[in-house]
Amino acid sequence: MACMGGRFLLLAALCCASSHPATAGVQITIERDWLVPPRHVYVLAIGIDRYPDTIPVHPLKGSVNDARAIAAGFQRQFNGPPENVLVLENAAATKDSIRRALQKWAISAGAEDMFALSFSGYAFTTEIPGRHEHYLIPVDARAGAGCPALGFECLDKESLISVSLFYSWMTQIRAKRQIIVLDSNSTDQAIPVFEERWRKEACEVGPQSMKRILMLTNHGWGTETPFAGVVQGTLTRMALDALRPTSDEGLVTSFGVQQSIYRAWEQERGPLRLDYSESGDHRSEQVRVELIGGDFVVNGPPGRKANPQKLLLDSGLGPVCYSHYATTGRGFGTSAEENTGQAAPENAAPKSYALVVVTCSPFSEQVRV
Repeated sequence: MACMGGRFLLLAALCCASSHPATAGVQITIERDWLVPPRHVYVLAIGIDRYPDTIPVHPLKGSVNDARAIAAGFQRQFNGPPENVLVLENAAATKDSIRRALQKWAISAGAEDMFALSFSGYAFTTEIPGRHEHYLIPVDARAGAGCPALGFECLDKESLISVSLFYSWMTQIRAKRQIIVLDSNSTDQAIPVFEERWRKEACEVGPQSMKRILMLTNHGWGTETPFAGVVQGTLTRMALDALRPTSDEGLVTSFGVQQSIYRAWEQERGPLRLDYSESGDHRSEQVRVELIGGDFVVNGPPGRKANPQKLLLDSGLGPVCYSHYATTGRGFGTSAEENTGQAAPENAAPKSYALVVVTCSPFSEQVRV
């Protein structure tokens, strides 16, 4: 398990009770790629305020502002060329446009680069056989044929972007560092889907060879608030603030982004709730930020290298991999089922990985196991 920062304050106190973990002293090598700022940063920012009349939702006020702020913020903070940033607003944010934009960055971005994607608009979760599925709603979503209801459940699922489909698109992005900002309702429902598929792939190739993903989501309602005269998503605003270098060494890590957002939320909104089990509870307003695959340097001066001892290791993997590898969808088909499946050989032996971290302070020191 990993006790992650301010969300698990009670657990953190328990973790600190033992100063000599049973497996202390394990040496883990951190590749240089994770310790230095990315070579290039590519951005896809999506914002939808207005949906067609066929989708019965109230217009939003801050989603397009979110997309523009993400694009401008990343370009300013990373000094990237304008052609490395793509914004899809309102009518331009169709399902196919999003797919083709990701396909473009799949060709352009290399392993040493970082890719950032943000989505602000409507999203919802529904129950399908055996599990829940979360959907992002593109601007060209369609109502299902003959459906009498007016809610999201009546939308044609083939016109939406399921998180499973979204993950299969993201696997084609070669950049090993990825930041995903989903500033809509209950988007933390996407985290288990990403983590499950990440684990399956990591068991095949090893977690150190996998991508590392920083996911910024909302638990319950996503909120819009005016800031400096502009309505903007609260999570998006806090994310951009957290990406600015503030430490003496000038480096920003994904764990630092997580902790900065949690601090900002508690200062503005009060204590974070410790239990995320009721992810669909729209009565709550929370943020949830998770690291999948481990910590990495997000931002900083070119050539600056982080101290490996200060870089948090948290694979999100658990101690043992799956004994049987399930097929993981990949590709750019319009549905997850169309994408080419890729699995390890049937006779591949399961591997054991134990990249476990205990965080003993809400925002600072870590005890590595």
